[in-house]
Amino acid sequence: MLIGSVLGVYLYSAKSSMKGKSTVAGLRDEVMIAFDESDIPHVEAKSTNDALYALGYLHARERGWQLEFNRRLASGSLSEILGEKSLRIDQFIRTLGIRSAARNQYEQLPSETKLALEAYANGINAGFADLGWALPVEFILLGTKPGLWTPIDSMSWMMMMALDLGDNWSKEVIRLQLASVLTTDEIWQILPPYPGDQPATKIDFAKLYKDRGIYQASSNSVETLASNSYQVQDLLPMGQDGKGSNNWVLSGTQTTSGKPILANDPHLGLSTPSTWYFVHLKSKDMNIIGGSMPGLPGVILGHTSKVAWGFTNTGADVQDLFIDQIQTSNPSQYVTATGSEFFKVRRETISVKGQKSVSLLVRETQHGPVISDVFEPLKKLINTDKYVVSLKWSALDKKNQSILALLHVNQSNSIEDLKKAFSHFYAPMQNIVMADVDGNIGFMAAGVAPKRTAQNSMAGVAPVFGWEAKNEWGAYLTMEELPHDFSSNPNGIATANHKIQGDHSQYSLTADWSSPYRFDRINQLIQAKPKHDMASNMAIQADTLSLAAQPLIELLKETARQEPAFQKMVPLLDRFQGEMKVDDGGALIFNVWVDQLTRLVFKPKLGTFFEEIYRQRNLREGLIQILNDPDSSWCDVPATEKKELCKDLSPQALKFTLDYVSRRYGDSPNAWKWGRAHTAISQHHPMSNVPFLKSLFELHTPIPGDTFTVNVGRMNYSNPEEPYAANLAPGMRMIYDLSNLDQSIFMGIGGQSGWVQSKRYREYLGLWSADNYLPLSTNSSAANQASFLLKAK
Repeated sequence: MLIGSVLGVYLYSAKSSMKGKSTVAGLRDEVMIAFDESDIPHVEAKSTNDALYALGYLHARERGWQLEFNRRLASGSLSEILGEKSLRIDQFIRTLGIRSAARNQYEQLPSETKLALEAYANGINAGFADLGWALPVEFILLGTKPGLWTPIDSMSWMMMMALDLGDNWSKEVIRLQLASVLTTDEIWQILPPYPGDQPATKIDFAKLYKDRGIYQASSNSVETLASNSYQVQDLLPMGQDGKGSNNWVLSGTQTTSGKPILANDPHLGLSTPSTWYFVHLKSKDMNIIGGSMPGLPGVILGHTSKVAWGFTNTGADVQDLFIDQIQTSNPSQYVTATGSEFFKVRRETISVKGQKSVSLLVRETQHGPVISDVFEPLKKLINTDKYVVSLKWSALDKKNQSILALLHVNQSNSIEDLKKAFSHFYAPMQNIVMADVDGNIGFMAAGVAPKRTAQNSMAGVAPVFGWEAKNEWGAYLTMEELPHDFSSNPNGIATANHKIQGDHSQYSLTADWSSPYRFDRINQLIQAKPKHDMASNMAIQADTLSLAAQPLIELLKETARQEPAFQKMVPLLDRFQGEMKVDDGGALIFNVWVDQLTRLVFKPKLGTFFEEIYRQRNLREGLIQILNDPDSSWCDVPATEKKELCKDLSPQALKFTLDYVSRRYGDSPNAWKWGRAHTAISQHHPMSNVPFLKSLFELHTPIPGDTFTVNVGRMNYSNPEEPYAANLAPGMRMIYDLSNLDQSIFMGIGGQSGWVQSKRYREYLGLWSADNYLPLSTNSSAANQASFLLKAK
């Protein structure tokens, strides 16, 4: 009875919807906020800073816990409320020095940008103050309150996005791990170069590392944590293929309206609340609508009254791991190309709920922070008596002004305005397509990256020795040296994290481009029609044909036909051509089979490294090449006279598949549907780690696709309960019609609200999973659902 009464008082008091008005400090003039039928708030203010203040207010009122969690993640203070289980995350972030770098970057910003950041921060703090005691339930369950938001928190969160998307360092860790158990040639077989390319380096780095004694005596091990403890990879899913996005822009010659159409669907890790909060901001100098990110001022992806743009991640190699040698005679020093230097040392104190504070001694070399002191996979791998591994990363530079670029983008009204705004962009480097109402289209890669030439021996693919001068970075690439196209390309422009540089480029942006399956499929669909409209662009975003499945389908079908036990699968597979539809039984069989085949081929040689590497890399390209190579020795058993081939493992993989699907979904093939295994799971931090709360806070829905389809649904193979569930998918879809921008459309996963008790917490979920859309219009006359007035004190 008492619990029910308390819950009733809380639900009555919680301001989980925006109604009425509020008088707040720090606002210059009143601001009207009205919600339309798509649940998008339309903010009308006299000044841009008042509009940003209102955005901060909305973020706090609607996404309060998300803001607080992100603030603590970026500042390395999660353990203060979560206890020891998040300690390794905090230690890693403190070692990187995110907040200190953010402070240094803030000092370099022009005064008008600082004022905009302060206005946004003041809005957040006012929004939290307005909530009173009845905060979102996460605060109450964890016994905490919102901290003060400052401009440094926004700067820090911008760097966290760069960390999430600039993940070359984790790929270098993978190659360092593989080099302890494989030869360099075998590493290039399991992780082959981009199609048509040669290996980026000729160096035999596996032999080099072993000859130098880099590894511990027994290094084939990975960390084992309690099930409720966070690993760095849990909150920062570095290196996951499939993460990145699709975008394309069609010129007016390719559309029925005669004006460009631009489409964008970012692929980030699924979370609840969603990464995105949709909003329309209008002031004297700004009129923009699209997806904002709680923690950052302004709209990140969207359109103004004259121009639209979309991002995909370039994946430029802006991070290098340096193996630095500890000075034998003095362990407080390390070896450089010109002698020895002392480690820079600072002490961090981390508050931990329920126990004493933990003191962390952070070391830095001339290259950057020593991450091998806190990142367990490296700590267990290398000989820490002789070596450390430090990280050099462009986003930590004092000159990083990406947040300035985003604020300028919000006031752009032409492609020239966008080009000028994005000239300030630093990290993470993005592929940006753009179009304006005058019919112009364009593309640019915006950000900074070191100049890597063919003479750069390791080419950024694996850690380098810090005492060799040839490995040091020089100047960054200029805007003119980065890929760009403003020629009003009549064929349109598409990017999907594929290789955007020609074979004869003087400088290499990276050796780790995403595989071109999505890009190739997008181009197939664009070229399939002489003229496109909004409906055909929706169909492209929803496409589920996996080009990465097609090279393996015939082997699967041949295997199924060979044994009587598999005959019930044959009708489903006869119809399967690689379409990953939710109701397709062939798609289910294929994905379970190819997963098991991947494990049978690679796990014997990789040992305990396999699960961690498979969690990040799908290994599909390597599998296809090895299966097609009659000379491959990957699966050969030396003790036998016969040469065993990896494709000989196919019946064993299919036998497991039959057992698995029958056990999980019944003996009848009619019940075998891809959507039963392939659900999108939007995790909540930290409530997904609490068994009796998990189902309340998480969002689940069946989805089509796989890691390689345009409509991405990347499998989380590391989840033992749901190995084929998706942890990465298009969290937002947008299509902009430049003939009438108010006819643009969008869709997000989850909902606008972060209040778990609100129906708006999951309002978009059904529409999103069915590939439906809602209007994205700046016409505020349609905003008639509810209105809210912010008044200045």
